[in-house]
Amino acid sequence: MLKEAMLYEQLPGNKVRCDLCGRRCTIYEGSVGFCLVRKNEGGRLYSLVYAKACSACVDPITKKPLSHFHPGSLVMSIATVGCNFRCRFCLDGEVLLPLIADGKLKLTKAKELDLLFQKNREFVNVADCNLYILGFTGLQRIVAVSRRKPDDVICELVTERGKSVRLTEDHRVMVWSENKPCVRRVSEIKVGDKVRTGIDVALNTDKTTRLNLVSELADKVPTDLLKYIYVSNMRPVLNRIRLKNHLTFTSISSKLSIKHNARHFSLGIMPIASFAKLIKLFGISDYELLDARITVRGSPYRIPVILPLTPHLMRLLGYFVAEGNYGSRYNLVLTNKNEALLEDMRRCIRNSFNTFITESRPKGRTPQLIFGGKVIHLTFKYVFGIPIGSANMKIPDIAFNVDKILLKEFLSGYMTGDGILCQRKNRDEVWVRFVTASNLLKTQLCFLLTI
Repeated sequence: MLKEAMLYEQLPGNKVRCDLCGRRCTIYEGSVGFCLVRKNEGGRLYSLVYAKACSACVDPITKKPLSHFHPGSLVMSIATVGCNFRCRFCLDGEVLLPLIADGKLKLTKAKELDLLFQKNREFVNVADCNLYILGFTGLQRIVAVSRRKPDDVICELVTERGKSVRLTEDHRVMVWSENKPCVRRVSEIKVGDKVRTGIDVALNTDKTTRLNLVSELADKVPTDLLKYIYVSNMRPVLNRIRLKNHLTFTSISSKLSIKHNARHFSLGIMPIASFAKLIKLFGISDYELLDARITVRGSPYRIPVILPLTPHLMRLLGYFVAEGNYGSRYNLVLTNKNEALLEDMRRCIRNSFNTFITESRPKGRTPQLIFGGKVIHLTFKYVFGIPIGSANMKIPDIAFNVDKILLKEFLSGYMTGDGILCQRKNRDEVWVRFVTASNLLKTQLCFLLTI
């Protein structure tokens, strides 16, 4: 609801000057002020946050910028989004943030938040983005993000176990002092200080049990790579849509803005990009798609549209992050010299996908399993987001959003490649050491083992 603001004056040319704070913004028609919550509409200034409080709490009066004003009393604090300050404490763009969007956890580099900004903007209101960050006290809703060019010293904190983060000097960090937690500026931290790095809160995100590969592939794969990929076994679904909505197959094509192909409708097949539109337009549920399959033209292999996240699939993902790579012609490759592990890899592939498995045993080299095809290759690379090369390797986001049983299977597969079981002599202590060339994967793994 727009509410005409107080404390402003009209200027020639439908401009206004806001007098609410010391910035005295001159705001052109259709624009907002520095705070982003006061907008000029038709030469009048309106508040965009009237009656939209984002927080309300009771604070001690000593938190306020007042001197000796009713000491010991309490004050009711009410706030909306929007701010006329630009704080100087910042994170480096490479810092990983545990963000939760739409109920799913993802470790995101801070610089990826640049996508939220308009060109040359330093501040963006994200109160409507349903975005949260996981902190020491639990989930905190993010209402705004600011950015700036680093014009001062960037400090790097490195723990004795190799964890690191880059921050500006004014950034606050929680440390332990005299067995009590306290907050200090980065510039005040000294060698030997104990910095809190773990998160001790329960994480209750929605647990993912299956993926709709049509929606996932259509959203994440470049359009040109989806050529010749079709959805089959769709005649019953197409008939239900036709009868329920009193449509013809020709009119369905018209609604999808595609050229009608009577043969496709007769056979119950459709290009995957068109079928993704069909799902959104007619609200087709996952249950209706249980018999549907994804295939590449000319291929005998069929992949379920609704892909269940099974223990075999999660263990296969762990194997691939540790031992896998992308081969030529849309193949995937797993490498290992342990015959028992190779057999388990075959088992995981067979139980996860309808695809081929071939072996390569070059003389003097480690045996390889080759499997996949175009759909599986695109699923691993774009849907699971597993990059190319060991230095760029990362844990798939899906691993952060499954239950503990499936997470255990992923870690089991990953440990066989990058993990080493260690034990001290004459002691009962046993631990696992992971070795990786990827700093991103190292940080992800440290976080994953704390939740």
